[in-house]
Order: sequence, then structure tokens, then C-alpha cells
Amino acid sequence: MTVFTWSSIEKILSDAECLPPLFANGSAITVGNFDGMHIGHAVLFDMVRSASSARSLASGAVTFNQSFGAFKADNAYGGDISTLNQRLELFEKNGMLFAIVIDFSAEFGKIDGSNFLSMLRTCCRMNYIAEGVDFRCGHRGAYGRNEIAQFARENGIAAEFAAPVLCNGERVSSSLIRSLIQRGDLFAAEKMLGRNYALDCAHVSWTQCSSMLLCSREHIVQVLPPEGMYAVALATPETRMRARLYVESRHLRLEASSENAHGIRTIEFMPN
Repeated sequence: MTVFTWSSIEKILSDAECLPPLFANGSAITVGNFDGMHIGHAVLFDMVRSASSARSLASGAVTFNQSFGAFKADNAYGGDISTLNQRLELFEKNGMLFAIVIDFSAEFGKIDGSNFLSMLRTCCRMNYIAEGVDFRCGHRGAYGRNEIAQFARENGIAAEFAAPVLCNGERVSSSLIRSLIQRGDLFAAEKMLGRNYALDCAHVSWTQCSSMLLCSREHIVQVLPPEGMYAVALATPETRMRARLYVESRHLRLEASSENAHGIRTIEFMPN
């Protein structure tokens, strides 16, 4: 999968000769935060893959380097559900050939929806877009389903909108999943995510403390469940093993040998 930064997209916008061959036949995309990619997002990726296959388009996702929740941070937020690296891995697993990562800023937030979609139409020859019915973009979220559909009609772009996905009678959303994790309902979170919740530990430093590995909670940017002991699976480049994780007020403690301290890539909660 090819990853484009917004600065590389701006180069394409300023010089059409920079258009990558990947976009020669056009592209099918979906735009969103995708924090904690869940079964609702999976519907959008299915739509993008189907359109890409039917129209010989490059399939891709447009996302942001950090969840919007971090910009609106309040005491209830608690952290992201997934890191950018996790999201990019899931994009690729879902058949995306490219991803555009936007470094959100106050300046970018001033771009209106029409200009934003025009940029995508120019930089990657967008021919198809799939979004949820409540998706909004542009300055102050002024561009919703009706505005996007009108833009698509006027510019010869196919647009489709997915209905909300329900799980156990509740509408699936990243904010609900975050709340479930904070409450410790990892089983319900797993059902909505379509996979076990996992912490990205690729850049986390662990220190040996007696028979435990220890790290500060400050090193974890993702939302954590309540304090307590959890059954987890550790993934290293070479192996996967079961362990116990203790979430404490200031630290995470992990029952694992010191030889794994520098090789832990993810900690996956095992609610079952």
C-alpha cells in the first residue's frame, strides 16, 4: 500500500505532471477518522473494493494523523482507540492500494467541503466516494450527504452512502467503542470492532521490575480499560504468547520475561 502525506498531495495539486501512475484510471475512496476501525467502517471498505473492481479504479482511504477527539480533548475522551500505524495496517488488510494521511491543522480546518472534494478529484482523480449517511466534511462540517451527492452529480462522480450498522441493537460508532473500553466491556467492544482490542506497543519502553515488565501510562496514547488484571496476548516479531496485564493508576505491569521487553509489538486483550 502506498501512503501519501498531505504535502505530497499539495505537490500533485500544483503540478499535474506529478500525478502518480497509480491514479491513471482514477480512484475510489472513503474519507474518515477511522479511529478504531469497526464493522461499520468495514461496510465502507467493501463498497470501495466493489467499485474499484467494477471500474478498474485504485482503492484508497483518506484519513488523519490523529483522531479528531484529541483536538476536542476533554476529561471523557481517554485516548484514541487505534494508532495511525494500526489504521494503516487495517487499510491494507481491507484491500486499499493507497492511503492519504492529512496532518490536521487550523489552516486545513478552514477548507470548505467543495474545495476539499475538488482537491481529491484533482490529486487522485476521484471517480467514486463511499461515506456513511451522517458523514460531514469541510469547514465546521458544513458539507454533508446532500452537499456531497450534489457535488458528485455535478462532477461525474459516483457517490454511495452506507446506512448505520447496528450491533446488539446499538449503533456502532468509535465513541461508543471508546466508552465500552473505558467501562471494561471488552467483549462488546470486540463485537463492534470485529477483532480484539489491541494496544500498539511498538514504541513503548518497558523496564524490568522484579518479575514484571513495567511502563508508564503516559507512554500509552490509546484508551485503557479500568484498573485491574486482564488476560492478554503479546505479539513480537517472532512469536505470540499469553500473559497477564495489570492496569494501574500510574503504570502498566506485564507478566513477561525481560527477553521480550524490547520485542513487544502489540498487547491484545482476550475478553473470551
